[in-house]
Amino acid sequence: MANATLGHVVAEILETEQSYVRSLSTCIEVFRNPLIERAKSGTQILRSNELDTLFGNLQDIVNVNSELLARLVELSQGENWPSVNGIGTVFLRMIPFLKMYLSYVRNRENAQHVFKMARQRPVFAQFLSSARQNPLCNGLSLDSFLIMPIQRIPRYQLLFRELIKNLDESDSEFESIKKAFDSIVRVATCINDSVEEQKNREKLLTLQRQFIRLPEPLVHPARQFIRQGRLTKVCRKSPKPRQFFLFTDFLVYATNVSSRYLCHAMLPLKTMQALDVPEDRFPNAFELKTAKKSFVVLCESPEEKDDWRTAIGDAITRERSRLQSFSGKVSESLDAPEIAPVWIPDSQAPTCMLCDTPFSMFNRRHHCRRCGFVTCNKCSLARRLLPHIDERKPQRVCDKCVREGMSKEHDAETIAMLDAAGDAGSCFVSAAQSGALLPQSGPPPARKLPPVPPPSRLQRASSIEQQPEASSSDTQHTSTHPHPHP
Repeated sequence: MANATLGHVVAEILETEQSYVRSLSTCIEVFRNPLIERAKSGTQILRSNELDTLFGNLQDIVNVNSELLARLVELSQGENWPSVNGIGTVFLRMIPFLKMYLSYVRNRENAQHVFKMARQRPVFAQFLSSARQNPLCNGLSLDSFLIMPIQRIPRYQLLFRELIKNLDESDSEFESIKKAFDSIVRVATCINDSVEEQKNREKLLTLQRQFIRLPEPLVHPARQFIRQGRLTKVCRKSPKPRQFFLFTDFLVYATNVSSRYLCHAMLPLKTMQALDVPEDRFPNAFELKTAKKSFVVLCESPEEKDDWRTAIGDAITRERSRLQSFSGKVSESLDAPEIAPVWIPDSQAPTCMLCDTPFSMFNRRHHCRRCGFVTCNKCSLARRLLPHIDERKPQRVCDKCVREGMSKEHDAETIAMLDAAGDAGSCFVSAAQSGALLPQSGPPPARKLPPVPPPSRLQRASSIEQQPEASSSDTQHTSTHPHPHP
């Protein structure tokens, strides 16, 4: 039974190789060569550089596989055919040449672009339609032929796996077949990786075109797309739907705007935390915390929540491991203690969380950028530099955070001034360059107006002629600004 299966697999290797080489030769004969001849004759359909990109090194692949086919045909002429004898040796000799498939695969993306653009030209579309009618094509289009080299190496891998599965390890051919299989797997892995990289680049390009604006381009050699979905972000005033995009190094969330996306933020994964939220607080929710922004995300179901948390958590782990494999400076930045707080929603704070003053049209809500509390303006007049949020612009900080920060950063005398100031202790200004918080007793001073210059002798005379009798109010006004006698 095993011998019959082995014979069937060996015969399939030969038969599929014959069909494969015949198909590639047809592609060269029916499509490539006529286009080259038209280009040489002055009635070109495609330019020379377009032809080179469209077909790549297809002719080299045909030459290699024609040689492989010739050796397989030579084996098939033996008495014991179909037999595994010599199969491993033949492929081991040809494996180094199969690596040229990598060049073909890496050119595939450019070839597809050329084909897509050229097909829009009527003369090329007419040529494709006419060539497809050739009996040698069996109704196959040009792109059907061009995809065949991408599929051939994985086919070798499947066939050799069947040989190993049905071949006894004590067989004299087992070692050579196993080595050939391992080499084919390495080539197939490289090709699959190239194919996945191409698909990923296409996905990144497609997404990048759909965004109205981005802080930085999505397309990056080390970036891969993982997943996207519609979730609900708990915002300051109310929960709002957002579109989330997870990549290997960033999480992007955006708003749908006329079938496109308006990016709100690109959050790096290297310092992100994805934490669970109790069900009594928000059902099917989790928190995303980063240095610049933190918030709660709501999901439609527990399954969706678990899927997103798992995907984000795994991406965070991989990104941190990748960065920690580099220099120590990068790994130190991963342990940054400063994380932006999750803002308390406005609906959960009817009064100031520090002085308990009710909010109204005139007493508006403000969020402390350090703790996320909702406070009134009087309790959050302080401004402080929070480098993890913005390295230049001072941020609003509540009095509670001011006291906590000053207990570490300022001496006891300054703290005593704050305690003694009472209500006025809420009035703080920041030194924008140093980031220090300095107490300011009382309201800010009124702006001084420039002094009014005294009228000239001519102006006074004109005024007397126009107003011979001054009113009492004018007299009082004049008395408050006496002018010297001329």
